[in-house]
Amino acid sequence: MTEILKQTRSICSVCGEIVPATYEVRDNQQVFFTRTCPSHGDVNTDLGYNAAYYRKSFDVEKIMIDRYGDGGDTDISKGLSPFPLRKPAGLAILEVTER
Repeated sequence: MTEILKQTRSICSVCGEIVPATYEVRDNQQVFFTRTCPSHGDVNTDLGYNAAYYRKSFDVEKIMIDRYGDGGDTDISKGLSPFPLRKPAGLAILEVTER
């Protein structure tokens, strides 16, 4: 059974279109990042056997969004930070292949 940890967006490695993506836990707590392109199908990236780490990371992310908002284009610190907090930066997953 697959557990979806988070739904997000990514880029198809073939056509460069923005496509839906998910972080999924599969057998033996193995985590995959799966991109689904309507034209080119699924691409699965194995992120290892560390589901607990990803669960904790996404739980912290939810807490921060609840506390400070989802980013938008405005200051999300709600006056609580001396530094204006803008939309959070994305995390890049760099795949190294033998192609």
